[in-house]
Amino acid sequence: MKQIIAVIVVIAAFSAPVFAIDSGTRYLMQKIIEGDAGEVSLFLEGDHSPDVLDSEGSPALLVATEHGWPQVVRVLLEWEANPNLTNAAGMTALMIAAHKKSVDILTALLQSGADVNQQNSFTGKTALMYAVQTQFTKGVQLLLEKRANVSLRNKNGTNALKIADAQGYTEIVQMLNQSQAAGETSTPSTSTTVSTNLSDPVNEAKLLLKQKNFRLAREVLKEAYKATGEPILLIKWIEVDERLFEQLKMKNQQTELSQRTDDSLFHQSWNFLANRSRQVQYEKEHPISTLPLSEVDDVIEGYEQLKLSVVKLDQILPTVENDSAEMRQLVDQYQALVDEINQTRYDYISFDIISPYLARADQKIFLADNAYYFSISYSSERLHEAVKTLAKSTHQGLIFDSYPVVRKQFVTVYKTLMELGEDEVKEFEEFQAIQAVADKLVPNWDMAPEK
Repeated sequence: MKQIIAVIVVIAAFSAPVFAIDSGTRYLMQKIIEGDAGEVSLFLEGDHSPDVLDSEGSPALLVATEHGWPQVVRVLLEWEANPNLTNAAGMTALMIAAHKKSVDILTALLQSGADVNQQNSFTGKTALMYAVQTQFTKGVQLLLEKRANVSLRNKNGTNALKIADAQGYTEIVQMLNQSQAAGETSTPSTSTTVSTNLSDPVNEAKLLLKQKNFRLAREVLKEAYKATGEPILLIKWIEVDERLFEQLKMKNQQTELSQRTDDSLFHQSWNFLANRSRQVQYEKEHPISTLPLSEVDDVIEGYEQLKLSVVKLDQILPTVENDSAEMRQLVDQYQALVDEINQTRYDYISFDIISPYLARADQKIFLADNAYYFSISYSSERLHEAVKTLAKSTHQGLIFDSYPVVRKQFVTVYKTLMELGEDEVKEFEEFQAIQAVADKLVPNWDMAPEK
């Protein structure tokens, strides 16, 4: 009989029912899976719930957590997704983040007020137990700082300390023992509790800014404004955005298209082969600078933060009394900031990310075509390098946020690549990303207005 009950529990926990979902929800879930935080935010602006379920009954926040996208998790939380919803297996987003050892997601969920002591309805496990099981030391620390209860027991009567001790996780055992000895009353190190004294959130925001934690500084000011309604907190909020924006502007280096070396730069000889040789040698020695994608992601994350902040301020500012000169100045200052943010984001994506990759891909296509001059038509190895470089210009779909002139540049390089070796390039795995972009851009590129 016990075996039958156990089987029923397992089936209930891991065999989720199929939920019928509409096309809008399906689109949202796809963008969550892809990690497209910008599209998720835009979708939610249309009065859609951030707590919709996928076809297996998992809330959007859990889907984002499962796929490991901190940016998307933060977007959903900004739109007030419920952090304590569960999937069909009784798991919360906090439990999944602890199990997957995701510091960024765990931190975001804890800051949003996720219930640190919620237990899985089937197993009785808490997020702390999942963190202990996976030897997620940083996660254990974060959970204890939010007063996770070490004494809670799962359905087998085991608590987090017993799990750690059984696994021989000495450091975690020590942390849990210290927490128990202190009466499980450890104080959160990054509390966003709002005081009625306005200097408290302002000073806390200043400290966070020194640590370059713009998102949390903004969150402190937002919560303080919600509690007090003091306009000075909105002014400080905008100052946080300005500080972040100043840092992002420093990343902008170019304001025009990057181009492959032009033939006219070289002294032309009667010997065509000599001219080709000179140009090929030059392009080998002068590669076009392209940004590491990890750096690109950091900057885009900054712009995503600003975008979410703009959405929240758009909701708040119309409700603020703006009879005073100070408030009118605040609104004007905010609008000017929004316009400049949008402009520089387009510039950065177009001329600092996409265009250099396109120009470098074009350069590598040229080198592939002329590697052995006229002995063979092109070098397969160099052609593959060109494909990999061109594929990087499709990163996160940023090319669709670039200027039309840059999208036109993509089409030109794409056509050059296909003319050189269409059958061969289709065999390269990276070509799939290129083709997906080309399918959307090639039919309409010549109809798009210039910058």
